[in-house]
Amino acid sequence: MRTRTNRIAVRITNEDYEKLQEYAKRSFFPKEVLLRYIIAGYPIQEKPTKEAIKFLMVFRKVGSIIGNLCLKYDLKNTPIGEELEAVKKLMYETDRSLHRMHYVHYDNKLKNQIRKIKKEAIKNGK
Repeated sequence: MRTRTNRIAVRITNEDYEKLQEYAKRSFFPKEVLLRYIIAGYPIQEKPTKEAIKFLMVFRKVGSIIGNLCLKYDLKNTPIGEELEAVKKLMYETDRSLHRMHYVHYDNKLKNQIRKIKKEAIKNGK
């Protein structure tokens, strides 16, 4: 069942329509979704670049390595272990905020792009 039962027809100039198309292209949102986000007051983010996706992958790997070190060498109750746990927690929080900033609402096309980049990175050993 549809939750959006109200329909509004809006007439805009060619300039405004071109701007809307450009925003939709850069943000990876369809025009309809983009307009809803603008009305709701959400920030419109541009789609992430390949470099941003690669950075997030490396960032997550570093956090994973720190976590594995703590587990492997049982560093939890040592001073360095506590510091590593604090760094790991900070990295997790940073990762979550980066994730929210770039990937709050992305569709299947972007998911497939991210998967391709990850596969390429794994294939190249990065």
